[in-house]
Order: sequence, then C-alpha cells, then structure tokens
Amino acid sequence: QNGPWADRPLPAGVRPVAWEGPRQPLRGPEEWFSLMPALERVVEGLRPDLIHAGPVTSCGFLASLLDRYPLLLMSWASDVLIDAARDALWRWLSCYALSHADRLLCDSPVVREKVRQLVGYPDERVVELPWGVDLQTFRPGRGGDGLRRRLGWEDARVVLSTRGWDAIHGIETLLEAFTLAAQAEPRLRLLLLGA
Repeated sequence: QNGPWADRPLPAGVRPVAWEGPRQPLRGPEEWFSLMPALERVVEGLRPDLIHAGPVTSCGFLASLLDRYPLLLMSWASDVLIDAARDALWRWLSCYALSHADRLLCDSPVVREKVRQLVGYPDERVVELPWGVDLQTFRPGRGGDGLRRRLGWEDARVVLSTRGWDAIHGIETLLEAFTLAAQAEPRLRLLLLGA
C-alpha cells in the first residue's frame, strides 16, 4: 500500500490480511463492483462478528452487499451531505447502504437528519459521536504561553485549524473568513496544522 501509514508497525494483536483484488485506483461506482469477489473472499475467510465500514457510498455500500454479517456503517459526512446528492446512482448507493446497515455512526446532527431524510433511518439505531471539544471539561488556559512567546504572539488571539487542506474541507473559505476577521481584529493569528 501507499501512504505514510504503510511502514508503521502494527499494534499488538493486529495482523494484516492479504488483499488479492484490484489495486489500481478506481474511477467511480461503476468500477467498484470489481472489488466484490476479493472482498467476499477476505470476509468469508475472517467470518467477522461485525463489519465496520465507511464512507457510506463506497466501502459502506460494498459491505452492505455482503448482507451476511452485522454492519456498522460509518458516515464521513461528505458521503451523505455531498456524494448522495451527486446524481441518481450516488443517491441509490447511499440509500441502499443505509437501508442495509444495522447501525449508523455519524458525527453531527446534520448528518443524522440527512440520513433520516434519505431513508427514514430509525433514530435509535444512530450513534452520534461529534467532533470538537467539550468546553465544560477542557477550557482555554495558559499552557501554550511558550509557543506564543516564541512567535511574539503574547497578546494575539490565535485561531487553530487542524483540518486537512483539501478543497472539501473548505480551506479557501477559512482563509477568506480569516482575512476579513483579521481586518476587524488585527491581533488575530492563524495556525494551520493540517496538511
């Protein structure tokens, strides 16, 4: 496999599973079906107690075709909010996967509501794990003063973004908004930690 994770050591008790299916990038849903024979061989060899798959419209859809094991479907937000609205095929893929999932894991009320609109998914089968920080537990403090001092930002108001710089995450919108906000508040500084 490619990517920075390819050379990382696996945690104790985790073993790799050989993939004997296509390895080339697939251009879209019409080509995803070519993965099914290899996926079925892997799953039948493992006989899992649960399949956890996402995003909804790609890996989740393929897992829903197996239909022999409990399926925990995981939305990545853009799959339900953007991909499901691309065209009739993408909507069908999303609805099929959602309709065949035993449970759904999502990260926001917006995704939960969109799923409800798409297929009437039962609310009691949705687990919502929101992103963000519970400000009742974690409160801004003075622990980062060293970095502020090194940057000369002791009196600055610092905005931190950890999102990736991919277009889907709206980095351009963030930069435009920050530019406007910095005009009104010159003490603003922006740290972009995503890549």
